[in-house]
Amino acid sequence: MQANYPSVRCRSGTWRQPDAMSPTQTGKAGSTSTATDGLLIGRRSKPQTQVTSRRNSKAIHTATLVDDLGTWLTTELDRQSAWDAPRGTITPAADSLVASVENYRGPLVLVSPEVGLAVIPETRSGRLFRDEIGTLNARIAAVCDRVVLVVAGLPLILKDTAAQPEGAM
Repeated sequence: MQANYPSVRCRSGTWRQPDAMSPTQTGKAGSTSTATDGLLIGRRSKPQTQVTSRRNSKAIHTATLVDDLGTWLTTELDRQSAWDAPRGTITPAADSLVASVENYRGPLVLVSPEVGLAVIPETRSGRLFRDEIGTLNARIAAVCDRVVLVVAGLPLILKDTAAQPEGAM
């Protein structure tokens, strides 16, 4: 069951998914810029609603866009005053987020920074963020159907269970 979600409406613009699933960011109507480096993590499920465009009769499946998980993590570390605490302090909050993603009923697109490919951060807080976002990205990716790493605006599909034959992976 592979669904095509051509666009995601969000406050800052529209994330369009053209043919071959190559992500592009659109900030204003008609203006296109390259997607930033990071992870696009998608969760597919049976669409709850279909919106019909007045321009044509094709149904449009609107997804929820969460941009980005790094901001969620920073907020959670601040809220729990966990910047000087040991790694794993925010695990209960991360458990709740992962369960929410896993149980979400509609199409969902999550954007997250990829920080593990960079230089090791000099500060303890930088290393904590890198470790926690890496763990969170892995846990979220495990419950999602599709994971795409975007580097220099080019998508690299890391996981696509809809494209896998039955019983694979």
